[in-house]
Formats: sequence, C-alpha cells, structure tokens
Amino acid sequence: MDDRRFSRRSALRGAAAGALAVAAGSIPLAGRVLAQGESMSLRMATSWAGGPLYDACVAFADLVAARSGGRIAITVEKGGVLGKALEVPATVASGGAELGHSWPAYDWQTDPGGVVLGGFPGTFGSLRQLHWITAGGGGAVWREHRGAVTGTVVVPMLVETPEVFLHSRTPVRTSADLAGLKVRTSGVWSEIIAAWGAIPVAIPQGEIDAAFDAGEIDAFEFGTPSMNLALGWDRVPYLVLPGLHQPGSTFELTIAPAVWEGLSAADRSIIEESALAVTYDTWTSLGVADNAAMATFAERGVTIVDLDPIFIDQIRVRGRAWVNDAARRDPAAAEVLAAYDAYRATWAGSERWRGVDDE
Repeated sequence: MDDRRFSRRSALRGAAAGALAVAAGSIPLAGRVLAQGESMSLRMATSWAGGPLYDACVAFADLVAARSGGRIAITVEKGGVLGKALEVPATVASGGAELGHSWPAYDWQTDPGGVVLGGFPGTFGSLRQLHWITAGGGGAVWREHRGAVTGTVVVPMLVETPEVFLHSRTPVRTSADLAGLKVRTSGVWSEIIAAWGAIPVAIPQGEIDAAFDAGEIDAFEFGTPSMNLALGWDRVPYLVLPGLHQPGSTFELTIAPAVWEGLSAADRSIIEESALAVTYDTWTSLGVADNAAMATFAERGVTIVDLDPIFIDQIRVRGRAWVNDAARRDPAAAEVLAAYDAYRATWAGSERWRGVDDE
C-alpha cells in the first residue's frame, strides 16, 4: 500500500484545530527553530506506573539524549504525575506536558480508529503489527489519523508481545466463567466482556494491586507474561491464556506541535529513529523474557489455564464485529480499518512458508 494515498476527513482536521492552537500557544518554542547547539528540556507524561513500558520510555529518553549530544533532555514521569494516566494525549495537547506515551485504544469511546491502530480483540499478533507500522504503511495511517484526532504530532512507539488474558482468583475457560467477575480492563474489551456478564473496572496500572487486595476486582489484565511477572503478579493463583483480547498492542508517542516545529530536521530524525530503535529492542526483549516468565509462573505454583477453543472463536468474532460496527458509524475509523484490512490481505496464506500463523 502506498502511504501517500491515505487521506483524512477534512472534518477531523477541523475538530483538531482548536487543540492544536492551545498546544502551540503553550510552549515558548512556538514559531522558531532551535538555534544550532541550543538545548531543550522536555517532560513526558505516560500511562505507566512502572514496569517495562515505563522503562522503555526512559530508554527512549536516554537514546535521544545520547544522539543529540545531550541537547535534548527528556524527563519521563509516571502515570498520573502530569495528568490523568489514561488521558495522556489530552495532557500533551493542552500543554501539561511536551511529550506523552500511551495506548490509543484508551480513547475507544471517542476514537474507534485508535482501537484498530492499537489492537483489538482478534487483531493482528505483534509480528504483523510490527511489520505494518514500520514498513507496511500503518505508520503513515497512524500519524495522520491520530494526529488529527489528538491535536498532536504522533509517532508509533512500542509493539507489545501477546498479553496474558487474565490473572484471576478463579479459573476462567469459557464466557460463562466471566459472569459476575469484576475485571480490571480497558478499551473496547470492557464493553465486550460486559455482554458476557463480567463487571469491567477501568483503572490505570498503578491502581491494580490495591484494587485486587481490597476485593474491588477479582481478575485483571494488563501486559505480557514478563511485564506482569516484573509487577509481582505471580502471587495471583490463576493465569489464563492466550491473550486474544490483545495479541499485539501497539503504543504511541505524542508530541506538542510547537515542540515539533521548534526542532530541526535532524532533531526530528533523532526522535523518530530513537522511537523505532526502542520499538524493535522492546519487542525482541519482551519475546525472550516472556518465555522465561512463563516458566517462572509455573515454578512458583501459579495454575496456567487455557481458554476453551469455542471461546477463542467467540472473542475473535465479537472483536471484529465491534470494529465493523464502529466503521459503519465513523468515516474516519472506516478509513483506518480499510488500510488495516488492505495490509492484512497481503499476509493471506503466508503461514505456508512462514510456518506460523500470527493471528
């Protein structure tokens, strides 16, 4: 697919104009490019209370500093410090931070196109997600769509390996097992599991432990096996697989437009290349660590539960039905979904020679 052929609805551009104006007026750098050798200190808001996603943001900041000779210094803040943890793009657009890192599908109620980009139940696995956003045209789709929606400059950054379906007090194998279960989750998955009788609870990562200990939630999902092990969740008795609700989450770096305008072409390249480098490094590191983490969970007495194949099919069907319905109601989401499906078609039959079906 030719990236240059993707275009957004003019109405979306208009809707974002106000946010762009607010953001541009909030940064002193607006209207000029940094002089040669001039330094810049930036704050990054994130959705993360810690763990590998937060660590990857710190690695990104370190890489930008090294590649810029120390001229571009980024301070990475944990979720909630600079604004609401689940509303990072809004924090950046309003001037509360110069940079942000979050998951676009947190905006599922206002931007279904962000659900397609960030990954939805039954979507691409991480292998195809990585190919799509880096070389398959998805990166250009992402920048234009999310840029118009959020009023920021957007760069895809980080692809997550498949998540754990649930950490739970009780085993979950079928949709019936979700009935009455209080589940920490987020995005469109919260709407889908509610239809099966679950009680979704939308809280950020940093509140999961306290909510679980207090009995406010019975089960939760967040990240991949190694991410969750690092957060101490081997203390939860049941681990449910596979993570069909998020087989390949993809995240985004948001940048205040005035900051971007104040960067030279070379400095913009430093930002983009550092984001790409951290994306590849995090993906491969997670892939290796996840194998060891699963062995550790088993060694520590956690019971590994496999979802029923019928339930797996139901998840894929309902995930696709949700995005199809959203695309019928939202022309912008329809454009993103069309681009996604066009790339998906290029993988048809590839399991014959790849030897693996990444779905």
